[in-house]
Amino acid sequence: TSTSFSAAPEARWIQSGPAWLVALEAQRPVGRVALLGRVSWLDAGFRLDPQGGTTLSAYEDFSGVLRNSYYTFATQRPRLQAVIEAAAPLSAWGFDHRLLAGAGYRRSTVSTDLSWPGNQVLGLERQSVFFRTFALTGFALPMRGQSARSRQEELEAYAQDSLRRGRFTLDVGLRLDHLQGRNLSSSVGANPEFPELLPAVAYAGGSTEIGWTDLLPRAGVTWDLRGDGG
Repeated sequence: TSTSFSAAPEARWIQSGPAWLVALEAQRPVGRVALLGRVSWLDAGFRLDPQGGTTLSAYEDFSGVLRNSYYTFATQRPRLQAVIEAAAPLSAWGFDHRLLAGAGYRRSTVSTDLSWPGNQVLGLERQSVFFRTFALTGFALPMRGQSARSRQEELEAYAQDSLRRGRFTLDVGLRLDHLQGRNLSSSVGANPEFPELLPAVAYAGGSTEIGWTDLLPRAGVTWDLRGDGG
């Protein structure tokens, strides 16, 4: 993976980190009601590591080509999800009904880290008129790592009824979604060369959660042109 349109091989990324999914599902009839339960764990995330390693410091040469190395980026996004559903047929009011109701829970904790190699200073070589006039070869940008943590949770509940009579089908339903999230604590170290400019910082996390609730009604009408129920 190239970090820019012009980067030396050692300043390009190697991407790693496949996602792993484990899921369990069970179905069981209870009289005329069909119950379904599902639990899944998704271990998602990836890393971007510079091919040049993390020992040498990164710089951009006179031609604008990144050299030596580049920053490392890593993110982890595991997710737990659980769903339970119940479905049942019913005949009432002259219609054949197909009732469906369910509820679910989803939780994900996201962590993202970024770190610069070497002395955590990005050198920029320059040879424009300004730099040549003052006998300068470029400048440097001190960097500091980045770290972020957050947690998101979602609760859902839904119900639906499919009413069928002959060629006519009416679908009505209602869905409730409640989502909330907050920032978790994180910290990064100081820049080793310029600790007075970029000292170590720590964040205690958000004291409040951000949340919202959506109530979504649904309705649909279907007319079977063939009349065979297909």
